[in-house]
Amino acid sequence: MTPTRHPPTAARQSFKSVEKSNNSINTLIEKFKVKREELRQFFSHALEKTEDEYFHNKYPHLIDDLLRAIANIFRTAASGYGDDGLPAIVATGGYGRAELAPFSDVDVLFVTSGHLSAAGKKLIETLQASFWAAGIKISASTRSLAECEEAMRNDLHFTTSLLENRLVWGQKPLLRQLQAVIKTHFASTTPGTFIAAKLAEQDARHRKLGDSRYQLQPNVKESKGGLRDIQTLFWLSNFLYGITTAEGLVKEKVLAPQEAKTLQSAHDFFWTVRCQLQLVANRADDRLSFDMQPEVALRLGYLDAEPNLRAEKFMKDYFHMANEIGHLTRVSFRDDARGRAGAGE
Repeated sequence: MTPTRHPPTAARQSFKSVEKSNNSINTLIEKFKVKREELRQFFSHALEKTEDEYFHNKYPHLIDDLLRAIANIFRTAASGYGDDGLPAIVATGGYGRAELAPFSDVDVLFVTSGHLSAAGKKLIETLQASFWAAGIKISASTRSLAECEEAMRNDLHFTTSLLENRLVWGQKPLLRQLQAVIKTHFASTTPGTFIAAKLAEQDARHRKLGDSRYQLQPNVKESKGGLRDIQTLFWLSNFLYGITTAEGLVKEKVLAPQEAKTLQSAHDFFWTVRCQLQLVANRADDRLSFDMQPEVALRLGYLDAEPNLRAEKFMKDYFHMANEIGHLTRVSFRDDARGRAGAGE
């Protein structure tokens, strides 16, 4: 019989210290809930907002603060292990680019140089339990650098999520090593292959949800002309040019200045719609249904007393924005994809 392996004495004492730190973590969670509610209330009622005041821009940093504080408490309590046994915590996807709706999943990658240590496992368990208690849905994966490299060969979704990565907590050298793995993978990937794969993914999504920009009850995130199409455009520009902003696309002559302005306006508009929709529904809901449209319109500043009238004006602007995004995605990369594929790139 194989003997049961227990952590060394110093480790067991550290884990007991972690358990004792729960009161501090609970206090952090309660403070986070208060700040989140303040943010929700401000965003729900303030019609005029600057870019720094958009919910989707501010909320990720509120989560950053909570995650770092909990991880720091853990590191102090589990000091017997030191930092070498703990993973780097890397934000990816929407969390990586610091854009989250009120009920978005928070995408986190726990990165290790090798096998995950006992302390690393305990840290992940502590964070997952804390996020659950805070009402945050965490979508986490734990991989070594070698496992990240392997996954990128076979998983387009995982590969795409790594385009948007930033270190939230942990050792910077691990992030630099991860970024080197990402850079090597993309350098060995033919541009035409990646572009074609992402555009095929987009076409499949459009067919599934209804291949029209004029759906009467659109999904703000997934429907044609919505947020996911904007994100696809930026994923492709990031892959090809390392660009993540509308202004950068002007410098690369992918978009004209007016087109970039339209792209940024649509981006802000759809994110505001999505956040207000979820706050009204009080859940993760991206479908702009008939019953939601009047209230969301009111929160966006359409002030007609008649609910149907303000919903009609709001949806007219929504469809205009969706149509503009459709134009921009067509002119930006579809011709490029055909050209690169034809050239064997």
